[in-house]
Amino acid sequence: MKPQRILVLLLSVVALSATAAVVNGGGYVAGDGFTLSEALAQARQEHPPGSFRPFWLLALDGAVGALARRGAGPDMATAVADIQRRGGTVYVCEQDLRAAGLNSAELLPGVQAVRGWSDAESGIRNEDGASDAGADDAEQPLSPLRAVNRLCGSRPTPDDSR
Repeated sequence: MKPQRILVLLLSVVALSATAAVVNGGGYVAGDGFTLSEALAQARQEHPPGSFRPFWLLALDGAVGALARRGAGPDMATAVADIQRRGGTVYVCEQDLRAAGLNSAELLPGVQAVRGWSDAESGIRNEDGASDAGADDAEQPLSPLRAVNRLCGSRPTPDDSR
């Protein structure tokens, strides 16, 4: 293979990995290899003002603290408000909120805490009507809240980290 083609392939891989914060279901995840600022920037780039295509952003782990009123600077509060004006909803997992020593009343306006569901609670069924617990659901469209709840519910709780 020619060196130019190898370079093009490598650049393609890098470009694809830069957009990996986007997950199936129209959402972005911060704290899982991407910072909150990176996920916000990507969401803002892909959802220009006036587009009003609904989307969601989930902040995990350490990214949660940046969404607390006391930890968020004016730039973060402005960015979150801008995301909401563009049709986005910002979520955090309750377990991450508790781990940060915060409660939902301390979050920036409009940021929502979700508990998370197990696969069985999610209600997703396979073709036979049985639960798809643990199955790869990449092909199944999920409502935004269902996708966020599954992401929160599939993560180990701080007590499970033995």
